Amino acid sequence: MVRDRSKDVPDKSRADDFVRSASALFARQGFDRTTIREIALALDVASGTLFYHFATKEDLLEAIIRKGIADGYEWALDALSHVPSGPLVRFLTLATAHLEVVHGELRHVHRVWIREWDRLSPKARERMRPGARKYRDLLDGILGDLQAAGHLRSEPTMARHLILPALNWTTSWSHLLTQSARTELARQVCAALLNLTTAQFDDLLERESAGSQHT
Repeated sequence: MVRDRSKDVPDKSRADDFVRSASALFARQGFDRTTIREIALALDVASGTLFYHFATKEDLLEAIIRKGIADGYEWALDALSHVPSGPLVRFLTLATAHLEVVHGELRHVHRVWIREWDRLSPKARERMRPGARKYRDLLDGILGDLQAAGHLRSEPTMARHLILPALNWTTSWSHLLTQSARTELARQVCAALLNLTTAQFDDLLERESAGSQHT
């Protein structure tokens, strides 16, 4: 009888279920206070089932953070693919997409990434860096374009160091339950980071839009 080797391959959908369940628990209770048993109970499976997909709880944490990095980057790319090339509209689009990730469907994954990053081993953090660097480079490109257009007066690298925490930690002081609320906060954040009022930012955005329509 020929053995069905497909049974030896871990079910990716089940692994994704563990990532989703664990991210919600880690976000609410913290990595240290969440047990394997609690994660398994949330999925109504035996505790040992998790180790069929992840060798350790730390490997599960790495999978959660990897998902946050990859999905966040893809979310941003998709949003930017639907807007014109102007630096202001791209800045606003990226900020809005970032808030969608932080407050939306991926909010648990993102919170775990921000709060539990230091729990990863040095080798695991090194494995994560190339993916995180892609998002950083994407933002740096937009900030460089803003500087070239005269909208950003600070160094793009320093601006990035300020912008990312500003967006990430909005969860500590706001609860953006709707897309319109997230869009509005992104607009206010972009204006503040460029040292503008929201009215001034809107005016510049409108001028940029009008200029792109005539080119």
